[in-house]
Amino acid sequence: MTHCAGYRAEAAAHRSDLRTLGIDAEPHAPLPDGVLEFIALPEESSHVARLARHSPEVHWDRLLFCAKEAVCKAWFPATHT
Repeated sequence: MTHCAGYRAEAAAHRSDLRTLGIDAEPHAPLPDGVLEFIALPEESSHVARLARHSPEVHWDRLLFCAKEAVCKAWFPATHT
């Protein structure tokens, strides 16, 4: 389950089909100052910068955050770490 301003989503599956599942929703806006440096590896930050130069209409920093959040939501129930 995930939500942000103006959006809610839920995903479900049978345990026999998937071991775990993670989703996340974020507003289409840049991350607050300092967050990208906190959540991204240096090479990820470089890649985000390149993508932003190529397609500035996409908030790549927020997209990376969203992807990592979805992975965390899937990983923790499976591993408890």
